[in-house]
Amino acid sequence: MGKQFWNDVEALSREEIRALQLNRLREQVQYLSENSPFYQSIFQKYKIMPEAFRSLADLKRVPFLDKHIAGESQEHCPPFGEFLCVPERDIVKYFRTSGTTLRPRNMAYTWDDWMNCSVEVMTRMKYAIGVRAEDRAFIAFPYSTFVSLWNAHYACEKIGCMVIPGGGLSTRERLHLMRDMKVTVLCSTPTYAYRLASVAEEEGIDIRSIPLRIIHTGGEPMAAVPGSRRRLEELWQAKVYDDYGHSEALAPVGGECVAQDGLHVAEDILITEVLNEGGEQVAPGETGELVTSNILARGMPVLRFRTSDLVTYTDEPCSCGRNTTRLKVLGRSDDMIIIKGTNVFPSTVEEIVKRCPELSNEFMIVLDEIDGVYELIIQVEPCVKERCTLDQEEAIRGKIVEMMRDTLRLRPVVQVMAPGSLPRFETKAKRVVDKRAKTR
Repeated sequence: MGKQFWNDVEALSREEIRALQLNRLREQVQYLSENSPFYQSIFQKYKIMPEAFRSLADLKRVPFLDKHIAGESQEHCPPFGEFLCVPERDIVKYFRTSGTTLRPRNMAYTWDDWMNCSVEVMTRMKYAIGVRAEDRAFIAFPYSTFVSLWNAHYACEKIGCMVIPGGGLSTRERLHLMRDMKVTVLCSTPTYAYRLASVAEEEGIDIRSIPLRIIHTGGEPMAAVPGSRRRLEELWQAKVYDDYGHSEALAPVGGECVAQDGLHVAEDILITEVLNEGGEQVAPGETGELVTSNILARGMPVLRFRTSDLVTYTDEPCSCGRNTTRLKVLGRSDDMIIIKGTNVFPSTVEEIVKRCPELSNEFMIVLDEIDGVYELIIQVEPCVKERCTLDQEEAIRGKIVEMMRDTLRLRPVVQVMAPGSLPRFETKAKRVVDKRAKTR
C-alpha cells in the first residue's frame, strides 16, 4: 500500500497548522516590507509594522486587495504592477486571468513558486483523489495562458503518470486518443466532460471503451451543482472530483479528497478567511466571501485578496484523515443575478436543468425585457435529435417553472430550443446573456 498523503504536512493538527501559518505570515510580511513596492506603500500608509504581527488575527491590519486595485496597478506599472518582488530575470512562468469580468491580469512565478506552491498543491489534490503513477492522464484543455491546465500537467508528471496532452485537437480526435491510449484520468472543465460524452454519442464512440476511473474538474463550480456531478458520474461510470482556485493565490486554493465532502485548503501555503459584508469572519457553515493570502510565494505574493466567491467552510476533521479547512464554493457574487428582487446564481439554474434527464447538458440564461418587464429566460434543449412536439415542450416548460418556483419563488420564462442549437463550450462556460442594458 502506498503512502496516505503526498506530503506529511497534510497530516498536521489544527494547532500545528496555525503555528506554521503564523510563522510564515510573519516572514511574508517582513519579506513584502523589504521587496514589494506595492506593500511598502500600503504598510507606510497604514503604519503597519512587521514586528506587530503576533497572531493570525493581526492579518486584519492589512487592507483588502481586489481585482480592480490589482488591474489598476498593472495598467499603471505594466506588466506585473507594483507587486513584483524579484528581478524579472527570476520569473520563469507567466499566466494571465481569463478576463471574463475585467481586463486580464498578469501573473508571474519564480521556479520555486511554481513547483513549491502551484504544482505542489495540485499534486496533493491529484494524489488525494487517487491518481497514482500507473494512471494515464489526459489534459483536455487548449494549452494556453490558463494556469490550471499547466499545473495539472506538471502535477500528474510529478506523481509519475503518463501525461497525454489534448491541446490542438478536435473533440473527436481527443476521444479517439483517449480510447487508443486507454486513459484513466481526465482533467477538464465539467462542461467539457459533458461535451466529450455528447460528441462520443454523436460519433458512435462507446465511452465504455475508455477505461476512465477519475474525472478531475476545474474552472467551474461543481460542488454547488450536485446534480451535475451525479450526471457526469453516470455518463462516464467514473468518480468526479472538484477543485477551486483563482490566479492571485498563485496556487490552487482547494481540492476534494475521495470523501467528496469539501475542498481541502493547503493551509501551509494559503491563509483563507470567510468574511461577511462587514469584513468579519463568519462561523463554520455560514456563507461569506472568500479572502486569500499566500504566505509562501516570493515572486508576486499578495495578502487578503477578495475573490468575490461565496463559500462556506468547516474546520472539522475529514474522514480522509486531513485536518485542514474545507470549503464549499456556492457561486461568484459577480455572477449573481438580481431579477424581480430575487438573487439567482447560475449554478441554481444548472442544478435544476441537470435534474431533467430529457434535457441535454446545455442551457443559457438570458435577461431581457418582455412586455415592459425584465424577465429571467431559461433556454434549454432536449436530448432527442428531432424537435419536441408542442405537448412535450409544454411539459418541459412546466417542469422547470415548477422547480424554479419551489426553489426560488420565481417564475421564469422557459424556451425549449431546437436540439443542438445552444452554444457548446470547451473551457469556462459563459451561460448568462444580459440584454437589459440594451433596453434601458
